[in-house]
Amino acid sequence: VRHPEWFHFRKNLNRYANKHGGVVDQPLLHPDLKHIPSRWDCEAIFSLVKENLSAKSGSLLDVNANFGFFCHKFEDEGFDCLALEDSEKHSYFLERLRRAGNKKFRILTGSLRDEYGIDNFHYKVVLALYFNECPTKMKCGQLIHIEFLTKLRTDELFFLYRQYDQPSTITAGRDSKPS
Repeated sequence: VRHPEWFHFRKNLNRYANKHGGVVDQPLLHPDLKHIPSRWDCEAIFSLVKENLSAKSGSLLDVNANFGFFCHKFEDEGFDCLALEDSEKHSYFLERLRRAGNKKFRILTGSLRDEYGIDNFHYKVVLALYFNECPTKMKCGQLIHIEFLTKLRTDELFFLYRQYDQPSTITAGRDSKPS
């Protein structure tokens, strides 16, 4: 038996996946959602980041959080996570998946450039994982782009860029800079 609100959410998530080729971008960690496949191998990316991460705890900013896979995983590792997501639709799912996973990470949605002063804080780790489009070619007014990333104060920045039409090999880069 499923709670009516969960049943409605699950139905919306299935509908979303069906509109996107039967998949979502990131793996869904809730056991009741394992039937929905993901487009990206986020477990491999998570392992790559974790292996190269010098910090073991602290603040983590996930730019372009999507459905929150990395916030879920890094909260489990002891990080205080903040998920940035510009898509209202993704934020709808992100919020409910956070609650279903009993997680505490914060979520900021929408046009966030100056509204919240995100770039005024220091983050131990920033994840900038762009799976679907080049961050330099995104629409004006969106938060998620290279200029924003250069303003962030962080100890470690993990950057990944991959387009749908690229071969399946993913190249990940890591950049550490003093704050």
